[in-house]
Amino acid sequence: MNLPWQQSDLHPHALSVMEDALDRPDLALALAEDLNAFNPPDIIHRYRIVALRGQADETLSANGFTPNRITQLIDLPLSAQDHPALTPLPDHIAAHWFRPGERAPWDAWVQAHWRHYQTTHHSNPPRIPKGGLRDVFIGDDLVEGLALRNGPQGRTHAFASLRTGQELGWIGGDPALLPATLATCLRRATAIGWTKATVEVDDDDHALWSLIGRLNIPPAQTYVTWHRERFTDAAPH
Repeated sequence: MNLPWQQSDLHPHALSVMEDALDRPDLALALAEDLNAFNPPDIIHRYRIVALRGQADETLSANGFTPNRITQLIDLPLSAQDHPALTPLPDHIAAHWFRPGERAPWDAWVQAHWRHYQTTHHSNPPRIPKGGLRDVFIGDDLVEGLALRNGPQGRTHAFASLRTGQELGWIGGDPALLPATLATCLRRATAIGWTKATVEVDDDDHALWSLIGRLNIPPAQTYVTWHRERFTDAAPH
């Protein structure tokens, strides 16, 4: 293969190439040669490429790829915590922050992430990897996790996290709580000395996409995910 195609345990039905491999001058030839030479096992249903917006549109279109998903990276100023779109926590909900190694509602937190991830990845459905979900959603870059709960033993209504590099992790749960969840993250980031908070949002995460749009902050980067289905008459798996 000319390009670095990868298959992940979380998305075993796709072969993917990320944008950092797409700047080569012979991209059109390399991509066409790879696609013509592919004979992957039947588990592979689609080829997937993530590119910066405008990076390789003509080449990808010419090789049968169609744009499928838009992802924006937005650097939020911490002052955005006071934006009118970001509401305070309701009285019956409390913010529970926890760090790796502490006793915490990890199982509920991870399962909340999984439910959210499934609902926002219909076009490239995931499955639970052999190693489980904890490494996927906790990872080695977690600074602090957040669960919004109705009492110490209550269920997780919404979730988020602070990650290394001043980045926010997945944010999800009850759509009505998303404004308060994001505001809570920004206040926590302020308290621990961050200077900004970078959030990544996909256009198929409708609630968070809409909320971030109301903040009216231009994205630092915009990515497009392109798909080419291997079996064109089959529904996504």
